[in-house]
Amino acid sequence: MRTPSRLRFAHALMAASLFALVCACSSTARAARPLSVDDVIRSATSLEGQTVVVKGYLRFGDDGKNLWASKSAYLAVSGPYVPPNDAAWSRCITLFDIGTWRSGLLARNNEYVLIAGVLHRGPSLDDQINFDSCSDLGISIRSVNSPGK
Repeated sequence: MRTPSRLRFAHALMAASLFALVCACSSTARAARPLSVDDVIRSATSLEGQTVVVKGYLRFGDDGKNLWASKSAYLAVSGPYVPPNDAAWSRCITLFDIGTWRSGLLARNNEYVLIAGVLHRGPSLDDQINFDSCSDLGISIRSVNSPGK
């Protein structure tokens, strides 16, 4: 037979477990809400190191691995030469840790996608030109989906 103090302890433990579960679920829901590329860039300092879901226009291939704010943002830099310090380049984040995601990214090239992953800055090398990355801010990929999913 249980004593009243053990019963109170069991109820308190169940309540604490339920509270922890509710908090975990609500933070997962917040993390899963898609952000725009522009939102991520604006909030980069506070989002670095966190898992985010970003919706953007994918440009992926041998010459680029980037997620753009929109197709028009990509087109603004894809035509005639745009200097590296032009504001048009600031509407893009780089994709890191491609790994096993390569074939899925190639299949979704030139489409809007949802990419989940950890946001961080890659090393910025001032004396080198990087032809496949638009920014030192990027996302280490954890999943790639179509926006409808």
